[in-house]
Amino acid sequence: MAAILKTEFGADTPLTRITAERIADYKAKRLAVKRGDKGLSAAGINRPMGLLRTMLHQALKWKYITEVPEIEFEDEPPGVIRFLSRQEAHRLFGACRESRNPALLDLVEFAVWTGVRRGEALGLMWERVDRSRGVVTLTETKNGRPREIKLSSPADAVLARRWTPGATGLVFGSSNWNRFRQSWARALRPSKVPDFTFHCLRHTTASWAVQSGRSLLEVKELLGHSDISITLRYAHLAPNHQVATVNAVADFFYGAARRAATAPPVEVPVA
Repeated sequence: MAAILKTEFGADTPLTRITAERIADYKAKRLAVKRGDKGLSAAGINRPMGLLRTMLHQALKWKYITEVPEIEFEDEPPGVIRFLSRQEAHRLFGACRESRNPALLDLVEFAVWTGVRRGEALGLMWERVDRSRGVVTLTETKNGRPREIKLSSPADAVLARRWTPGATGLVFGSSNWNRFRQSWARALRPSKVPDFTFHCLRHTTASWAVQSGRSLLEVKELLGHSDISITLRYAHLAPNHQVATVNAVADFFYGAARRAATAPPVEVPVA
Protein backbone atom coordinates (compact mmCIF):
# COMPACT_ATOMS: atom_id res chain seq x y z
CA MET A 1 0.00 0.00 0.00
CA ALA A 2 2.84 2.38 0.81
CA ALA A 3 4.28 1.72 -2.66
CA ILE A 4 0.96 2.76 -4.24
CA LEU A 5 0.99 6.03 -2.32
CA LYS A 6 4.62 6.74 -3.20
CA THR A 7 3.92 6.18 -6.87
CA GLU A 8 0.91 8.48 -6.84
CA PHE A 9 2.10 11.31 -4.61
CA GLY A 10 5.88 10.99 -4.91
CA ALA A 11 8.19 9.77 -2.16
CA ASP A 12 9.69 13.24 -1.67
CA THR A 13 6.41 15.17 -1.63
CA PRO A 14 5.94 17.20 1.57
CA LEU A 15 2.82 16.22 3.51
CA THR A 16 1.64 19.83 3.36
CA ARG A 17 1.18 19.41 -0.41
CA ILE A 18 -1.14 16.41 -0.05
CA THR A 19 -4.42 18.29 -0.26
CA ALA A 20 -8.04 17.12 -0.39
CA GLU A 21 -8.03 17.89 -4.12
CA ARG A 22 -4.99 15.68 -4.77
CA ILE A 23 -6.51 12.88 -2.73
CA ALA A 24 -9.77 13.15 -4.71
CA ASP A 25 -7.78 12.98 -7.97
CA TYR A 26 -5.95 9.90 -6.70
CA LYS A 27 -9.25 8.23 -5.78
CA ALA A 28 -10.68 8.99 -9.23
CA LYS A 29 -7.67 7.30 -10.85
CA ARG A 30 -8.11 4.24 -8.66
CA LEU A 31 -11.81 4.06 -9.53
CA ALA A 32 -10.87 4.07 -13.22
CA VAL A 33 -8.49 1.09 -12.87
CA LYS A 34 -9.83 -2.04 -14.57
CA ARG A 35 -8.96 -5.64 -13.77
CA GLY A 36 -10.58 -7.69 -16.47
CA ASP A 37 -14.22 -6.67 -16.72
CA LYS A 38 -14.31 -5.21 -13.23
CA GLY A 39 -12.78 -2.27 -11.44
CA LEU A 40 -10.98 -2.32 -8.12
CA SER A 41 -13.01 -3.38 -5.11
CA ALA A 42 -14.03 -0.79 -2.52
CA ALA A 43 -11.48 -2.32 -0.17
CA GLY A 44 -8.76 -2.03 -2.81
CA ILE A 45 -9.49 1.68 -3.07
CA ASN A 46 -9.97 2.31 0.65
CA ARG A 47 -6.97 0.53 2.15
CA PRO A 48 -4.26 2.80 0.70
CA MET A 49 -6.35 5.85 1.59
CA GLY A 50 -6.73 4.49 5.12
CA LEU A 51 -2.96 4.25 5.42
CA LEU A 52 -2.64 7.79 4.08
CA ARG A 53 -5.15 9.06 6.64
CA THR A 54 -3.23 7.35 9.44
CA MET A 55 0.01 8.98 8.27
CA LEU A 56 -1.64 12.40 8.07
CA HIS A 57 -3.13 12.09 11.55
CA GLN A 58 0.28 11.15 12.91
CA ALA A 59 1.81 14.15 11.11
CA LEU A 60 -0.85 16.36 12.70
CA LYS A 61 -0.01 14.91 16.11
CA TRP A 62 3.67 15.71 15.53
CA LYS A 63 2.68 19.20 14.31
CA TYR A 64 4.13 18.76 10.82
CA ILE A 65 0.75 19.82 9.39
CA THR A 66 -2.04 21.96 10.81
CA GLU A 67 -5.04 19.98 9.54
CA VAL A 68 -5.91 16.65 7.95
CA PRO A 69 -7.53 17.03 4.52
CA GLU A 70 -10.93 15.43 4.03
CA ILE A 71 -10.87 11.89 2.66
CA GLU A 72 -14.01 10.24 1.29
CA PHE A 73 -14.02 6.45 1.34
CA GLU A 74 -16.01 4.06 -0.81
CA ASP A 75 -18.83 2.11 0.84
CA GLU A 76 -17.77 -1.47 1.53
CA PRO A 77 -20.21 -4.37 1.78
CA PRO A 78 -20.47 -5.65 5.35
CA GLY A 79 -18.28 -8.63 6.03
CA VAL A 80 -19.16 -11.72 8.01
CA ILE A 81 -18.22 -11.34 11.68
CA ARG A 82 -16.47 -14.53 12.76
CA PHE A 83 -16.60 -15.35 16.45
CA LEU A 84 -16.25 -18.47 18.57
CA SER A 85 -19.11 -20.60 19.74
CA ARG A 86 -18.78 -22.04 23.24
CA GLN A 87 -17.77 -25.42 21.81
CA GLU A 88 -15.16 -23.86 19.54
CA ALA A 89 -13.76 -21.85 22.45
CA HIS A 90 -13.36 -24.99 24.56
CA ARG A 91 -11.54 -26.73 21.71
CA LEU A 92 -9.29 -23.75 21.02
CA PHE A 93 -8.37 -23.29 24.67
CA GLY A 94 -7.59 -27.00 24.91
CA ALA A 95 -5.32 -26.90 21.85
CA CYS A 96 -3.52 -23.82 23.20
CA ARG A 97 -3.05 -25.61 26.52
CA GLU A 98 -1.18 -28.37 24.67
CA SER A 99 1.06 -25.90 22.80
CA ARG A 100 4.80 -25.92 23.32
CA ASN A 101 4.55 -22.14 23.65
CA PRO A 102 3.67 -21.72 27.35
CA ALA A 103 2.38 -18.16 26.88
CA LEU A 104 -0.05 -18.93 24.05
CA LEU A 105 -3.03 -20.00 26.18
CA ASP A 106 -2.62 -16.99 28.45
CA LEU A 107 -2.49 -14.60 25.50
CA VAL A 108 -5.55 -16.13 23.82
CA GLU A 109 -7.63 -16.24 26.99
CA PHE A 110 -6.67 -12.68 27.94
CA ALA A 111 -7.73 -11.48 24.48
CA VAL A 112 -11.13 -13.19 24.82
CA TRP A 113 -11.83 -12.02 28.39
CA THR A 114 -10.88 -8.39 27.70
CA GLY A 115 -11.48 -7.74 23.99
CA VAL A 116 -8.09 -6.09 23.58
CA ARG A 117 -6.36 -6.00 20.21
CA ARG A 118 -3.36 -8.24 19.60
CA GLY A 119 -0.90 -5.36 19.70
CA GLU A 120 -2.49 -3.99 22.87
CA ALA A 121 -2.08 -7.34 24.63
CA LEU A 122 1.46 -7.92 23.42
CA GLY A 123 2.47 -4.38 24.40
CA LEU A 124 1.01 -4.61 27.91
CA MET A 125 3.61 -3.93 30.63
CA TRP A 126 3.39 -5.08 34.22
CA GLU A 127 3.72 -1.44 35.27
CA ARG A 128 0.30 -0.87 33.68
CA VAL A 129 -1.37 -3.69 35.60
CA ASP A 130 -3.19 -2.82 38.84
CA ARG A 131 -4.79 -6.01 40.12
CA SER A 132 -5.72 -4.34 43.42
CA ARG A 133 -8.06 -2.04 41.46
CA GLY A 134 -8.87 -4.73 38.92
CA VAL A 135 -7.75 -2.73 35.88
CA VAL A 136 -5.04 -2.61 33.25
CA THR A 137 -4.12 0.55 31.35
CA LEU A 138 -3.48 0.14 27.65
CA THR A 139 -1.04 2.59 26.12
CA GLU A 140 -0.30 0.88 22.78
CA THR A 141 -3.78 1.56 21.35
CA LYS A 142 -4.92 2.00 17.77
CA ASN A 143 -5.95 5.63 18.19
CA GLY A 144 -3.01 6.49 20.44
CA ARG A 145 -5.21 7.32 23.44
CA PRO A 146 -4.68 5.27 26.62
CA ARG A 147 -7.71 3.46 28.01
CA GLU A 148 -8.47 1.40 31.08
CA ILE A 149 -9.86 -2.11 30.90
CA LYS A 150 -11.67 -3.65 33.85
CA LEU A 151 -10.56 -7.18 34.68
CA SER A 152 -13.08 -9.98 34.97
CA SER A 153 -12.23 -12.92 37.22
CA PRO A 154 -10.95 -15.06 34.28
CA ALA A 155 -8.82 -12.15 32.98
CA ASP A 156 -7.33 -11.60 36.43
CA ALA A 157 -6.68 -15.35 36.70
CA VAL A 158 -4.56 -15.14 33.54
CA LEU A 159 -2.47 -12.37 35.08
CA ALA A 160 -2.21 -14.30 38.34
CA ARG A 161 -0.74 -17.28 36.45
CA ARG A 162 1.86 -15.07 34.83
CA TRP A 163 2.73 -12.95 37.84
CA THR A 164 5.98 -13.47 39.73
CA PRO A 165 7.15 -11.26 42.61
CA GLY A 166 8.84 -8.15 41.27
CA ALA A 167 7.73 -8.82 37.69
CA THR A 168 8.54 -6.04 35.22
CA GLY A 169 8.49 -5.65 31.46
CA LEU A 170 6.06 -7.27 29.06
CA VAL A 171 3.25 -9.37 30.56
CA PHE A 172 3.35 -11.93 27.73
CA GLY A 173 7.12 -11.98 27.35
CA SER A 174 7.40 -10.47 23.87
CA SER A 175 5.71 -7.80 21.79
CA ASN A 176 6.68 -9.63 18.59
CA TRP A 177 3.77 -11.58 17.07
CA ASN A 178 6.28 -13.82 15.28
CA ARG A 179 6.97 -15.43 18.66
CA PHE A 180 3.37 -16.69 18.65
CA ARG A 181 2.43 -16.94 14.98
CA GLN A 182 3.47 -20.56 14.41
CA SER A 183 2.06 -21.91 17.66
CA TRP A 184 -1.22 -20.07 17.01
CA ALA A 185 -1.51 -21.65 13.56
CA ARG A 186 -0.79 -25.09 15.02
CA ALA A 187 -3.46 -24.64 17.69
CA LEU A 188 -6.11 -23.76 15.13
CA ARG A 189 -5.82 -27.02 13.22
CA PRO A 190 -6.90 -29.48 15.95
CA SER A 191 -9.44 -26.94 17.21
CA LYS A 192 -11.39 -27.26 13.95
CA VAL A 193 -12.04 -23.52 13.90
CA PRO A 194 -12.12 -22.56 10.19
CA ASP A 195 -11.63 -19.06 8.78
CA PHE A 196 -10.42 -17.70 12.09
CA THR A 197 -7.77 -15.07 12.85
CA PHE A 198 -6.47 -13.72 16.13
CA HIS A 199 -8.54 -10.56 15.58
CA CYS A 200 -11.65 -12.76 15.64
CA LEU A 201 -11.05 -13.20 19.38
CA ARG A 202 -11.97 -9.52 19.70
CA HIS A 203 -15.13 -10.18 17.69
CA THR A 204 -15.81 -13.02 20.09
CA THR A 205 -15.66 -10.72 23.13
CA ALA A 206 -18.04 -8.23 21.54
CA SER A 207 -20.43 -10.87 20.25
CA TRP A 208 -20.67 -12.70 23.56
CA ALA A 209 -21.22 -9.42 25.40
CA VAL A 210 -24.03 -8.33 23.07
CA GLN A 211 -25.67 -11.77 23.19
CA SER A 212 -25.56 -11.55 27.00
CA GLY A 213 -27.60 -8.37 26.88
CA ARG A 214 -24.92 -5.69 27.25
CA SER A 215 -25.65 -2.46 25.42
CA LEU A 216 -23.77 -1.39 22.31
CA LEU A 217 -22.51 1.69 24.16
CA GLU A 218 -20.99 -0.55 26.83
CA VAL A 219 -19.34 -2.70 24.16
CA LYS A 220 -18.07 0.42 22.36
CA GLU A 221 -16.43 1.62 25.58
CA LEU A 222 -14.90 -1.79 26.27
CA LEU A 223 -13.41 -2.19 22.80
CA GLY A 224 -12.29 1.42 22.51
CA HIS A 225 -14.11 2.06 19.24
CA SER A 226 -13.78 5.64 18.04
CA ASP A 227 -17.26 5.59 16.48
CA ILE A 228 -20.47 3.79 17.44
CA SER A 229 -20.96 2.85 13.77
CA ILE A 230 -18.15 0.31 14.19
CA THR A 231 -19.88 -1.28 17.16
CA LEU A 232 -23.19 -1.46 15.29
CA ARG A 233 -21.81 -4.46 13.39
CA TYR A 234 -22.79 -6.52 16.44
CA ALA A 235 -26.34 -5.13 16.81
CA HIS A 236 -27.98 -8.09 15.09
CA LEU A 237 -26.66 -10.39 17.82
CA ALA A 238 -28.63 -8.69 20.58
CA PRO A 239 -31.31 -11.02 21.98
CA ASN A 240 -34.66 -10.13 20.42
CA HIS A 241 -33.23 -6.73 19.52
CA GLN A 242 -35.79 -5.94 16.83
CA VAL A 243 -38.73 -7.18 18.87
CA ALA A 244 -37.67 -5.12 21.87
CA THR A 245 -37.19 -2.03 19.71
CA VAL A 246 -40.55 -2.14 17.93
CA ASN A 247 -42.33 -2.93 21.20
CA ALA A 248 -40.67 0.10 22.78
CA VAL A 249 -42.06 2.30 20.00
CA ALA A 250 -45.58 0.93 20.55
CA ASP A 251 -45.26 1.21 24.32
CA PHE A 252 -44.31 4.86 24.02
CA PHE A 253 -47.69 5.59 22.41
CA TYR A 254 -49.95 2.99 23.97
CA GLY A 255 -48.18 2.26 27.22
CA ALA A 256 -49.82 4.79 29.51
CA ALA A 257 -53.31 4.15 28.11
CA ARG A 258 -52.92 0.38 28.40
CA ARG A 259 -51.65 0.62 31.94
CA ALA A 260 -54.58 2.85 32.87
CA ALA A 261 -57.06 0.47 31.23
CA THR A 262 -55.70 -2.62 32.96
CA ALA A 263 -55.00 -1.11 36.37
CA PRO A 264 -57.33 -2.26 39.16
CA PRO A 265 -59.97 0.28 40.21
CA VAL A 266 -59.09 2.50 43.11
CA GLU A 267 -61.40 2.00 46.04
CA VAL A 268 -62.46 5.29 47.61
CA PRO A 269 -63.26 4.91 51.28
CA VAL A 270 -66.74 5.97 52.30
CA ALA A 271 -66.69 8.77 54.80
